[in-house]
Amino acid sequence: MQPNPHFIHLNQGNQIGVATDVTEIPIFATGMRQFSLLFLLFIAFAGQVHAYQVRGKVTDTDGIPIPYANVYLKNSTNGVITNVKGEYFLELPAGSHTLIFSSLGYSKKEVEIIINHTNQVKNIVLSPAAIELETINVSEKRRDPAYAIMQKVIANKRQYIKQFDTYSRETYLKASLEVDTLNKRNKSGVPDSLLADKPKQGLQISVGGEKEKKKRPKLNLIESEATTYFAYPNKYKSIVHAYRDLSQKKSVSGGVSIGDGGVVVDDYETEVNNPYLFYLDASDAEFNFYENLISVLSLGDRPFISPLSATSWRLSYKYKLEETFYENGRVIYKIRVTPRNSVGPFFEGSIFIVDQLWAIKSVNFRILPGNLSYFKDFQIIHNYSKTEDDRWVLDREDYYYMVKEGRKRYYGSTIAMHKDYQLDIEHPRKFFRNELRRVEKEAFERDSAYWAGTRRITLKKAELDFIHTQDSIKAYYRSDDYLSERDSIYNRLEIKDFLLNGIGFRDRKHGMRYYFNPLIAQIRPLGVGGYRHVIGGNIKKTWSKYNLLRVGGELDFGIVNRDLRGRVRVGYTYLPKRFARAYVKFGDEYKMVNGNATIAGIFARSNYIRKKHYGIGHHLEISNGLFLDTSIDFADNQAIKDLRLSQWSNNLFGGNNNPRAFDPYREFLMVFKLRWVPGQKYYMEPYRKVIVGSKWPVFEFTYKKAIPGIFDSEINFDFFQVKISDEFRPGTMGISRWAVKIGSYIQENNIRFTDHKFFRGSDPYLFANPLEAFQLLGNTISTTNEYMQVNYLHDFSGALISKIPLLKHTPLQVTGGAGMLTVPDQNFFHSEIYGGIQFPFRILKQRLKAGAYYVTSYSTNIEGAIQGQVKFGLTFFDTWKNRWEY
Repeated sequence: MQPNPHFIHLNQGNQIGVATDVTEIPIFATGMRQFSLLFLLFIAFAGQVHAYQVRGKVTDTDGIPIPYANVYLKNSTNGVITNVKGEYFLELPAGSHTLIFSSLGYSKKEVEIIINHTNQVKNIVLSPAAIELETINVSEKRRDPAYAIMQKVIANKRQYIKQFDTYSRETYLKASLEVDTLNKRNKSGVPDSLLADKPKQGLQISVGGEKEKKKRPKLNLIESEATTYFAYPNKYKSIVHAYRDLSQKKSVSGGVSIGDGGVVVDDYETEVNNPYLFYLDASDAEFNFYENLISVLSLGDRPFISPLSATSWRLSYKYKLEETFYENGRVIYKIRVTPRNSVGPFFEGSIFIVDQLWAIKSVNFRILPGNLSYFKDFQIIHNYSKTEDDRWVLDREDYYYMVKEGRKRYYGSTIAMHKDYQLDIEHPRKFFRNELRRVEKEAFERDSAYWAGTRRITLKKAELDFIHTQDSIKAYYRSDDYLSERDSIYNRLEIKDFLLNGIGFRDRKHGMRYYFNPLIAQIRPLGVGGYRHVIGGNIKKTWSKYNLLRVGGELDFGIVNRDLRGRVRVGYTYLPKRFARAYVKFGDEYKMVNGNATIAGIFARSNYIRKKHYGIGHHLEISNGLFLDTSIDFADNQAIKDLRLSQWSNNLFGGNNNPRAFDPYREFLMVFKLRWVPGQKYYMEPYRKVIVGSKWPVFEFTYKKAIPGIFDSEINFDFFQVKISDEFRPGTMGISRWAVKIGSYIQENNIRFTDHKFFRGSDPYLFANPLEAFQLLGNTISTTNEYMQVNYLHDFSGALISKIPLLKHTPLQVTGGAGMLTVPDQNFFHSEIYGGIQFPFRILKQRLKAGAYYVTSYSTNIEGAIQGQVKFGLTFFDTWKNRWEY
């Protein structure tokens, strides 16, 4: 006879097991089950052969829907939850099944369902629960049995961390995102996840300053089939055989060249996925709950503490045994996990443990919302199965999440199903290296018949309707008539295009696009010599394999002095997978001497010269992670003279408003910039490469050579700089980033001030990027000799604030760091340390942090040497590099 599933049995030695003459401990107190209200899900039955649909609605006695109610198969870890309208949907094979419906505050109901080879509709009414606490027949000193179970799991987890060295598996993945906008008709922001939604009409969007009108549906959907390969401890590679992408894209232009601040992205046009879609590949995230810490950068800046952490499980969590039952002949313990601290990188929910084996059978966790970057709520459901040789593998992953964006609510779900595991297989030498994913060319060509035959789950009606609509109009979308129609809409001009969006013309049939800046970008009231009007734009020709020809430039006219300046740049991207691009450029313009000047220096006329220049350049990824940027420039540099300056600029900038006087000179300059990213990870698609990042430091080498005699060039010097930068995560205490620059002029036979090495001065009360500049350096300084610059930043990402009462419920974060600069030939030394409080927030999809900081410094060029000041700053999150600016 099996034990009562509502009781756990302990023998006299407190060993976990099944006994007949021991104390029985009731696990549930009626009405007091501690289920998570939001997104509490159990693993759904899906993908079974000959499965039938069971759907319905769960309501209370007044007919009001009950959202997030649990619907699960009795004595099983399998089930689903209701959506926000109380609706549920699952699949079951033919036969008799007992479903259990439960929700916090309501009495649990068991319902028998008989599937006679037809789909079933079953609506359920739950009654309010009477709160009664049953007597627990144990002494007050005895801990909940869950602690003994968890201790056993942790003691045995080493065998599950590394059960195999390698494997391959077949993975089906589906990610969908529904969007709903709050309005008078729908104030709850609740999407209908079972019925099809009509697309919104005529939404105006702006991408990269260009305008376009689109009919944007309420649904994003991506599904893929891939073979995933793994090697211990964390090497992944996916070969994608089928890929259907029906998600909204954001167009970005980018390429890889190297600037003083790192990689510069330009002249390479590509698309990025919606950042609200989570987990599109096995390498995107790994939740191994046997590990002590779980790091998923797309969710938050801090690693999450696992409930099975060997070092802090008792300190971080409370455990309660809620239920025990049999499944497939084994006893399963359901344990409730609750963080001891309501704020921090913790999970809450339920974990299912297999008795005697002490293995995880299933998890159902919610991440505390205060630790999420984009998502307001996030739920994780994993299900594991045992192989024939008694090893446990992950066979299904479910992620459910919600994002708030103004009046919009995004409801997302990602399901990954794994099968056909091949364990301890041999991979070819250098198989993994750095490629994380490769998409086969034919993957994008799979039709609906292919997906219908291979898809392992039943899609919701809204998803099926959406796919059917998209497939039925795909051919039309590719036709010349449709492209001409869309181009006609795009090319239609309105007043706001001239003022704000820009003037665009497009011919997609021939891959042509023309764009001119809007009026707001043409006005330069603080230009050199007063008001200047700048007309700029670009022409692009794109081929089917991402090859791109781009012609861009500006005409710059000064109203006060009636002087015309301008520049032109022509670039051709010919090997997108290698970021290979060649360009030519020429111009006659006013250029800043110090491009990294303070705010006052940006507008000060003493920071500008007239530069007539011509140049060629080339960018290339020589091998993975090794970039070479070469350029040859010839410039005729002249002082700005005979220029009338506005009186207001004299009053504003004083002496700095006078252009610097010097004799004209010519310069022939060659620049070589080499950037090495060891172990750079990437995705490879048929016609493009997507860089993911690396865990190793980045090395950059810059060499500049001014050659005299060529085209009457007078300048002669050699300059080099080495930069090393990196970032690392010390446990759960946030992230540290550092950079070291060492440089010198090897020889300086003839060098002018325009080629000096400049160090950005400090702005009053403005906190600059501490990885590139200093906060209390004073005026900008320069050198033509050796120097060394060191910058360090640590972002605690809420690790300290989460331990302070009252403040721990706020999004505030603590940051701090230090910097040092030495220029030996000037006997100059500067050092500073700083600390601050940052407030993270989001405007639409852009994440920002506003901060207040206190900086103190010691400097040899400032009287009194030690000084301090309060400063304020604003930093942005770079979605391309997946990190904060600082």
